[in-house]
Amino acid sequence: MNLEESVYPRHDLDYTNPFLTVIKNAIILYGVDMMSTRRIESYFGSFYVDIEFINDSHCKLTFKNQEEVIKALICNAVFSEKEFLKDEGKKPEELEKRWYELNPYFELCFERKLSARFATNLDVREGDEQNKKKFFYDYQQGKT
Repeated sequence: MNLEESVYPRHDLDYTNPFLTVIKNAIILYGVDMMSTRRIESYFGSFYVDIEFINDSHCKLTFKNQEEVIKALICNAVFSEKEFLKDEGKKPEELEKRWYELNPYFELCFERKLSARFATNLDVREGDEQNKKKFFYDYQQGKT
């Protein structure tokens, strides 16, 4: 595996699913392959409250509230606060369904491209069968 590539493809959702609910105080962070909990903490600082790894490439970060989510996105985004706020006229559902490109995370000689979107109730850790097929770091223990 190339260190700059993700193991899993980015997890896009079918927003027409009637069972899908957006979680306004959480995001899905994509591109976390080879990143430990500590590395994600250093990237986001003290914004998030909890972290849950979905698979090798995705994790869910939960925040105190939606305002903290927006602050974290703006602080780590490739786009400026002005660009983010120009979307303010859009319906909240439109903003919640898009991926936001974040500043890359640099580790030694490689760059991790990160992106984030609002989390949903369908963003859950994949079954053991799927994870056994892929190399899965022990992120929760920060052993990477």
